Amino acid sequence: ITNKFNDPQWYAPNGADLQLSVRSRHAGTLLLELDHFTAKVHVKGGLDWQRVTLAPGDFSDSHDSPMKKWGHPIQFTIANAKPWHGPLPVFRNLRWIGGEAKP
Repeated sequence: ITNKFNDPQWYAPNGADLQLSVRSRHAGTLLLELDHFTAKVHVKGGLDWQRVTLAPGDFSDSHDSPMKKWGHPIQFTIANAKPWHGPLPVFRNLRWIGGEAKP
């Protein structure tokens, strides 16, 4: 869990995507949550790092309405959709990519 995205220093640039890397020995599904919007990410098992890149529209609310823009989310959470088998996944390089910096 992080609240950094609520700090102006970490606001998403216009048109940016959210990217992170994940590594897991076992395949599974992760839930990435920004406030009340959720994206499902399917992770392949193995020893290689997998890059995950998400646009706002990859996240949806409980009514399946897609997120239209990043805005200023307060909380970012990574959770597993079902109980994880084996060691938990490892994450690195959470960042915004692309887009134009806001003035």
